[in-house]
Formats: sequence, C-alpha cells, structure tokens
Amino acid sequence: MSSNPRFDAWAIRMTLNLLYGAHGFGSEREGARFLQMNHTTLKRMLDGTTQQFDALRVKGMAMHLGASPAVADQLFELAAQTHNIAASGYQQPSNPGKQHADSPFGMIISRADRIDIYEDNLIPGELQLVEYMDALVEDNPFATEEGARRSKADRRARKEAIFSGVTPDMRVVLNEHVLLRIAHEPFFDRQVGHLIDLTEQHNVGIYVLPVAKGLHPAMSGAFTIMGFSNPVDLEVVYLESYAGSEWVEELDAVAQFRKLFKVILQRCEELGAYLNGRQ
Repeated sequence: MSSNPRFDAWAIRMTLNLLYGAHGFGSEREGARFLQMNHTTLKRMLDGTTQQFDALRVKGMAMHLGASPAVADQLFELAAQTHNIAASGYQQPSNPGKQHADSPFGMIISRADRIDIYEDNLIPGELQLVEYMDALVEDNPFATEEGARRSKADRRARKEAIFSGVTPDMRVVLNEHVLLRIAHEPFFDRQVGHLIDLTEQHNVGIYVLPVAKGLHPAMSGAFTIMGFSNPVDLEVVYLESYAGSEWVEELDAVAQFRKLFKVILQRCEELGAYLNGRQ
C-alpha cells in the first residue's frame, strides 16, 4: 500500500482513540498502567503530538486494547509508513473476502461529524435492513456463513454509532438504479420505509438521482466525503471498488468531490417526492 505520512498519523490516532475510549479509563495514568507505558507517551500518541509512530508499539497497544489481528497488522503498516516522507496517497488493494470491520477505516467512518454519500449500486451499509444484507450474500461467491455474520455485525455497529447519539450532518444520494434493482424484492417496501424513517427521525437527507436525467459525471462511481473535527480537523474522501479502496485527503482533490456532489444534488429529487411520483 502507498500512504501519506500525515494521513497515516491521523488514521492511527483516530483508531487508537476509539479503541482506548471503549475501555472507559478513569484517568490517563490508569490507561497508561493498563498499557504498561509512560503516561506522557500515551498522551502524545492520542492528542496528535506524535507524528512518527513506533510500529511495534502501535500494534501492541492495539491488540492490548482489543483490536483484531487484522486491524493491528494494518496499524503496524501505517505506523511504519509515517517514517516514509516520500509516500503519497493511501490505497488498499482489493480483497473481496475481507470484512470492512477488519480495517482501521471501518471504525473511523462512523465517527465523522459530516457525511455526504453518492452511491450508484447499493444502499449504504449503515442504512440497510437485515433482509437487504441477506440478499446481498445470497449469490456472492466469496460469502461464508461466518463472513456474513461478521458483515452484519459490522453494519449494525456502524449504524448504532451513527444514529444512537448526535447524528452527523448526513446527506445520501442514491442513483435510481439502486432502488430499481430491488423494486421487485419482497423487502422493497420495508427497506424504503426504513429510509423514510431515517429522514424523519434523524434528519438525514436522502435523495434520488433519476436515470431520466441522462448522462452525468456521477456515473464514474460512488464516493463518500467525511469531515472530522476530533482529534484533528480533517476532510477525506473514500472510494471503493473491486479494484481496491482509496482514501483521499489532498485539499484540491477533496474540493473536486465537493463540487461534484453539489452538481449531483441539483439533479436529484428528495426520496419522498421520488416515491410519490412513481405511484
């Protein structure tokens, strides 16, 4: 994988903060004793002071705090990359059998303060009903019973993290194909009803980009723009396909995706209006 040292340090810090916070330590000294490390070193790693990380220490901390071996291994690689000043970008190779939760970024996405999603093929995982999830794995050649169980648990955990407290400012655009693809499924009405509930209960903006709007730059693929204010102010774009996943943080690149999202919204209909028009 190729990386950007600043991005890697942010990803490590975000992930360690999430793992550390889940333990509810009464004080930093208590947490440091649990991790068997100096409390000043711990503070510097969690508050953003540290920019170059010791890879073995990061991996050991992650595992001690309950991270899976897969997450700990990726944190090790990220920590090693913080010493490579020539690195740029962040890409993760494709692995169709790998679960989203087995990544530092699977944890981070649900902690964003602002989320804008354009999806051209699927309802985002955080918005899916279990019946939708089951249908996705029915003919999946990579699916296993354990993998499906973990995938559901991951999506439920992200949904809980997003909607159980203060809901982030969230807008979701679905290409009409996303809905047409499940229009004849027995769970269609329940899934759509669930989306409507989210717009009403959590003030999530859900919109549809009609196929009738013709050619559109959104056809180039799905993307998610996330904004974070803690532990550092940062905006990133997440791109995923069978070719692999990519995280973009360069200001100019993020601005281009922001511009694209604005253009997409101009051609959209609110979900409720779209559904009423189909009746």
